[in-house]
Amino acid sequence: MFIVFEGIDKSGKSTLSQQLSSFLKEQGINVILTREPYNKNENFKNWTVRDFLIDRKKHEEEILLKHYDSKNTIVICDRYFFSTYAYQICGLGVNQELIFKLEKEIGVKNLSPHIVFFLDVSLEERKKRCQKDKEIKLDHFDQKEDNFFKKVRDGYFSFLATHPNTIILDADLPVSVLLNIITTETARIIDEFKNTQKTQKIIKLS
Repeated sequence: MFIVFEGIDKSGKSTLSQQLSSFLKEQGINVILTREPYNKNENFKNWTVRDFLIDRKKHEEEILLKHYDSKNTIVICDRYFFSTYAYQICGLGVNQELIFKLEKEIGVKNLSPHIVFFLDVSLEERKKRCQKDKEIKLDHFDQKEDNFFKKVRDGYFSFLATHPNTIILDADLPVSVLLNIITTETARIIDEFKNTQKTQKIIKLS
């Protein structure tokens, strides 16, 4: 089973994906917590779109494809291809046809998550969180202006509209409230997944 957390920077994705992982492990469920970019040892500040897609292919081959249909393991991923589309196409203005062409050339699968939690944080709240974390080194996306994140947020809504199992959450809410919603929805999806046949789905937007 495959769960994805999406949202702009400072939306709380990493915190909530980690907390969901801990919650499920406490229930005796085998969980793999992963993220994109997958290669944690690289400084991806200067990565091209091709570099991100090569990284995704490795991620899919080593983790996602192996456990996608598993009823015994849940993979929780902090960011997936929705982030590439929202940030690269809508935020940075990369030609979407170029990305679709590279995806085919490199051979990424873009698996359809069984559930996507989109954490929709307001730009005002995002600013507050950046100020709170000002002593922490912010990455190159964190330092971009509001207009960039507005375009990225709009892009998320556009691309996630193609995915039926998306749950949009008000990420301005307290973490405890969000976690309660997330664990409830996850339990529902787990029950549904147990009763389905193996159906590996690939999203094709190109």
